[in-house]
Amino acid sequence: RAQPGAAGAEARAKAAGEVQQLLRLAAAVEARSTHPLASAVVAQAMGCVAEASLTGISLPKALHFRAVEGVGVQADVTDETGNAAGDSLAVVVGNEKALEWAGCAPASVSTYKKWYTSFNAAHFGNASLLVVVDGTPRLAIALNDQARPEAAHAVARLKQLGIETTMLTGASATTAAPVAAQLELADWRASLLPAQK
Repeated sequence: RAQPGAAGAEARAKAAGEVQQLLRLAAAVEARSTHPLASAVVAQAMGCVAEASLTGISLPKALHFRAVEGVGVQADVTDETGNAAGDSLAVVVGNEKALEWAGCAPASVSTYKKWYTSFNAAHFGNASLLVVVDGTPRLAIALNDQARPEAAHAVARLKQLGIETTMLTGASATTAAPVAAQLELADWRASLLPAQK
């Protein structure tokens, strides 16, 4: 299993502090997830908050959490003042398929996909996630996928024992290829759903 870390984030609008605010919304949802990328999103959000020199930070409350395999996670997140659920934001964090799931206007989806494709090109080799708030994509997050430090030793030991190893991952091929190369694995499969692993 990979060990993701922060690689970058880009908001569609460049308002001051917007990236940090959007990362906090994403982290509120991802804090409820068991996906390996979730902890990296939370860490990236908390890192940005720390860099902004804010104290006493806690994540907004995420209600009605749900995950859709191969797409992403969604929850209703309370606003910054912690008002009642009626003042919550529908936050979806996921891959490109999340655009439709999050209810983005069909006429706008191609524009959002172009932005996301451009972001992915700028962060080639990294896993990337979209953050959609109330049906509008607001943030793209890049997470570098590195093999865990003990993985290279484990793969080398399996090779010594004559056991062939195949890496199975839900990450895209552009994200998986560098990790497979790092582990010197010739056989790997990418873009798999959990049931396919």
